Amino acid sequence: MNTQARSIVGLFILVLVVVGVSVLVDKAPDDTATVDTTPQVGELITISAPRPGDTVSSPIHLSGQARGYWYFEASFPVELLDSTGKQLAIVPAQAQGEWMTDAFVPFMADISYELSADTDGVLVFKKDNPSGLAEHDAEVRVPVKLKATKKAETPVVGGVQFANRKAGAYDGCVISGCSAQVCGDTQVASTCEYREAYACYRSAVCERSSVGSCGWRADAALNQCLLSAE
Repeated sequence: MNTQARSIVGLFILVLVVVGVSVLVDKAPDDTATVDTTPQVGELITISAPRPGDTVSSPIHLSGQARGYWYFEASFPVELLDSTGKQLAIVPAQAQGEWMTDAFVPFMADISYELSADTDGVLVFKKDNPSGLAEHDAEVRVPVKLKATKKAETPVVGGVQFANRKAGAYDGCVISGCSAQVCGDTQVASTCEYREAYACYRSAVCERSSVGSCGWRADAALNQCLLSAE
């Protein structure tokens, strides 16, 4: 093979090498590509009750679990809207455990409302965002069917709404507290964390004792219910 032929073959081989390297470079993964690692809302909070489309009545019991960073100071707001988007109520959902964690933490709350007719509604579970920055906002909406209520006596004291159940109260005593768990001489406000023991007071009697103060009648049924709820 003469010198000219060798040169041509060498040039051809060089071209093949350059083209091959270019193809390999084009197919190599781009280490600088941006990958969206932002968690989806469904990975941050799950709602156990109520379920979408449920028919509910006041007060609505709310439960589920959310990751610790959905809370701030162990709570986050839950808003109830009617079919027009008007706010009917807003309450804090309370963590039922240590909230300073990345893990899921159970929450509970009860939210009361007043309606003269049945209507559609929406519960809005909002990520607590003390920064106020829009990029940190997140929410889950659960559509529900709201049953009408009689005009409820739900006063607001110091910006905190609480229930006032008259049934079962006697001798001028008052049942109040967010979950109607307090029996006393006057209405009181309470935070809205839910405990199983509070359900025991739904059929209990609030009355004035022989010493003149108001309290729950400590009958066998109430005592047994409270023991079972511990």
